[in-house]
Amino acid sequence: MHSHVIQDNFRQHYCLHTSGDPSLNMAIKPKAFRNPVLTEQFVRNLDVPDGYWQRLLSRHPALGFDPNASDEGRISQLLIQGVLRVYPVSHLDKQSGENSTTSSFPTIRAEKGLSYKLVPASVLLEKPVSNIKTFSNKDQAVSFLGKLNLDDDQLTGLAQSIDMPKVNWRQNPGKQITVIAQALLDKNWRC
Repeated sequence: MHSHVIQDNFRQHYCLHTSGDPSLNMAIKPKAFRNPVLTEQFVRNLDVPDGYWQRLLSRHPALGFDPNASDEGRISQLLIQGVLRVYPVSHLDKQSGENSTTSSFPTIRAEKGLSYKLVPASVLLEKPVSNIKTFSNKDQAVSFLGKLNLDDDQLTGLAQSIDMPKVNWRQNPGKQITVIAQALLDKNWRC
């Protein structure tokens, strides 16, 4: 996979993925491009090193395009065609500095000394991570969380760490795991 994370002028982070790269987890959705003018404007707002677009175009030639088109114009056409895809690396947008670590993500401490680190799916774009636990539906997430035997304090801490709105769990304590499981799915968190 193309592991170079790029940033735009608005401090949003992205990973560029080419059609020849290994396929990604389907939970990670690329940014959609349809309008050539807006796409080229997006490309021009990306902060890339000198020669970056030329190197990329040498590996993925933009066939059938206007020979007078700028490198950014050719790249934008490849984005529209799906030859190149841009994936938001949103967890970097929320962190200060360029070097992210997974240490800032919540950890679930379970019985028998086991622990699981919760990470957003966009971490998978930035670096390879082994031993990922994903959930394709709410029942899988509920089952996983239920097997961890987390106490109320751990569940409340987990809910806060994934930015869930405050809920009065005492009204329906059995619903905690279901609500947290749905939030994990909705926000594309992985363990």
